[in-house]
Amino acid sequence: MIRFMSENWRIHWLGLLAVSFIMTGCTQIVKPPVKSTVSVVKKNQSGWEQRKANLGRKMNWNLVSKIGLSYREEYWQFGLDWAQRAAQQYAMQIKNPLTGAIVAKLNQTPQGATLLADDGKTYRSKNAEQLLQSQTGVKMPINGMPYWVRGISSPHYKLDKLVLDNQGRPKLIQQAGWLIKYPGYQGSGIMALPRKISFKRAKDNVSVKLVAKRWQGS
Repeated sequence: MIRFMSENWRIHWLGLLAVSFIMTGCTQIVKPPVKSTVSVVKKNQSGWEQRKANLGRKMNWNLVSKIGLSYREEYWQFGLDWAQRAAQQYAMQIKNPLTGAIVAKLNQTPQGATLLADDGKTYRSKNAEQLLQSQTGVKMPINGMPYWVRGISSPHYKLDKLVLDNQGRPKLIQQAGWLIKYPGYQGSGIMALPRKISFKRAKDNVSVKLVAKRWQGS
């Protein structure tokens, strides 16, 4: 069953969790970096370290994308515009995939998160991931996505598994219970940004597919 973000704001925000989307934007919960003992192919290590260092420093970027989210027996499609301005500051817009109309907005600042639903109500919490979980009952990878969506691991979680391509870019990242795969990049080179990303969390039966339409500033 395909829904187009028009039933109610809870469904809209279930979708938003995908980017997680998205999209963290944002690392809303500031944690000390976690040291990892995961091993990678040695010949790719230098490229990977360079990629992490360069992209990890950039926290001012924009992503225009489309999302497909599968949760249990339901499926949603929507557009996601993500504007990241700092580690703890970003804005997300969820859009109807047919009309482009904005159906929900999520803002995160160091002071907290606000969610403006299509019913005109505003909801607040300490951070976006907590806010979305409390309103939908589903946990999505908001806090890790500012890193994962750009094809680098988050320094705030233990890295459980990492598979690199021959340029040092990730083909697979496993962190915080999420399996993130990168089937395609935009262009070539160590710093190329993902064109397609899939997020899966078997524990919650959640599957998210993100297609990047346009990157700016990263």
